[in-house]
Amino acid sequence: MDVQRNVRRIELEVALGPTFGYASLPGQTNMHVGLCGGLELRYNLRSIPLDVGLQSMGSFYWRESPATCLSKFYNSGRMMGVADYNLRVARRVECFFGAGAGWLAVGHTADMPQDGASDWSFRFGAMPRAGVECWHHLRLTFGYVWTERANSHCLLTIGVVFGDGSRLKGGF
Repeated sequence: MDVQRNVRRIELEVALGPTFGYASLPGQTNMHVGLCGGLELRYNLRSIPLDVGLQSMGSFYWRESPATCLSKFYNSGRMMGVADYNLRVARRVECFFGAGAGWLAVGHTADMPQDGASDWSFRFGAMPRAGVECWHHLRLTFGYVWTERANSHCLLTIGVVFGDGSRLKGGF
């Protein structure tokens, strides 16, 4: 079966959704859902169903100590290179599997003092992700930002894609 890619080269995604932290920190087990959002600029390769791009996103959420009921605010911003492999599963529906790697600016880390000021520090991070794109413009993504234990978190975003076109023409 001859498969041809019919895509626009550049697309921009604006995404927003909930985020929640990794819960296995000593003394900080109760998690409160926060918010994440940002932009992603992608370049679509025409010969294979692969997108490569740059993601700029921010996340924040709270952790609560069950003993004291005091909440700590955790925030991070990230700049990552990303790549996704696209699989067509139905007409106008595609699944994608991908990963990202880059730098995170974190506002609170596990090694900071409890009552200290939240100075920004930079950490390396990786992000496996998967999702579905419908109608070439609506994208649902689930990812896990993996960095130091205090700032590793899951995210679920709903994105609107501008400049996108059909990924595959003529088959799977």
